[in-house]
Amino acid sequence: MKVMAEQEVNSTLQSLYWVLSVFFLLIIFVVDYCSPLGIAIGSIYVLPVFFAIFLIESPHGPILFSLMSSILIVAGYFLSEQGNSTELTVLVNRVLSIFVSTSGAYAATKLKNSYKKLGRFVRMLQQSNEDLEAFAYVASHDLKSPLRAIDNLANWIAEDCDLNSDAKEHQKKLKLRVRRMEDLLDSLLAYSRLDKLSNKIGQVDCNILVNKIFESLDRPKEFKLFIPKILPILSTPMEPIDLIFRNLISNAVKHRKDDNGIVTITFNNNNSKFFSFSVKDNGKGIPVELHEKAFGMFQTLQSRDQVEGTGMGLAFVRKIVSRYGGGVKIDSDSSVGCSLTFLWPKNIKI
Repeated sequence: MKVMAEQEVNSTLQSLYWVLSVFFLLIIFVVDYCSPLGIAIGSIYVLPVFFAIFLIESPHGPILFSLMSSILIVAGYFLSEQGNSTELTVLVNRVLSIFVSTSGAYAATKLKNSYKKLGRFVRMLQQSNEDLEAFAYVASHDLKSPLRAIDNLANWIAEDCDLNSDAKEHQKKLKLRVRRMEDLLDSLLAYSRLDKLSNKIGQVDCNILVNKIFESLDRPKEFKLFIPKILPILSTPMEPIDLIFRNLISNAVKHRKDDNGIVTITFNNNNSKFFSFSVKDNGKGIPVELHEKAFGMFQTLQSRDQVEGTGMGLAFVRKIVSRYGGGVKIDSDSSVGCSLTFLWPKNIKI
């Protein structure tokens, strides 16, 4: 009922705008006919056209008023007291008025149509994003229920049955696969919600941030973090930059060659709009032909039995960095470690 009432009000307003535009146009014509204003009055005919452009929703409204204005401009020239004048200024004024009226109406119509198409695409994109988020949410939650049932069943079997060593090993692998699937579903849901990260801007000291992240990770004691030059203090949202560094540093720890690994974080300030951060490790590296694949969802370059992970880390990084207008690239030839460089804006306006 509310929608129908709004549509009825809008229809009434549109009818009123049509009537007012026509009335305004006729008033101008009467003034043009009765007053010796032939030189200046022609340009006033353009006003109803622009009135129609901004207020009348019909795509044909501006064109129709442009046509009516052009006819009355010509009629006004011949019927008004200036109609028999041969002054060039009067003719030029009338011709220019017709040109402005028609070209303005044409351009405005094209612009309105473009805005309408853009509006439709934006609504379709919003609907698509909402559908994808709903799908990810439902999938991650609904699929977890049978996974929990499988995990419980595995526990009951272990409790009720006298399992031999092989069966115990299979039961352990089953529980590991269940946990891994839960992690994948959690990552899927987190990926779908990256656009909803907090945009609240604050002062972020990157030196403190990366050290906190490094200390929070499960890593060998021998694994080291090296920051050769003091990192900048950013005026930026906290959550996105935290996720980027957390995923990159975590990847360096996971894909180490041995426990004596090291991750080095550097930056440069050569770009006027972006800071360039690099997270470099001395691990196993990434072959050149797999650089693009590494940014895909659920992509792991090693078996998950060798390196536990969801394969979503670099997908997270690329999506977040792209959201803020930056970029990320891999520099590695699979022999001397891997360096991931990303651009982060110096000035973020929300």
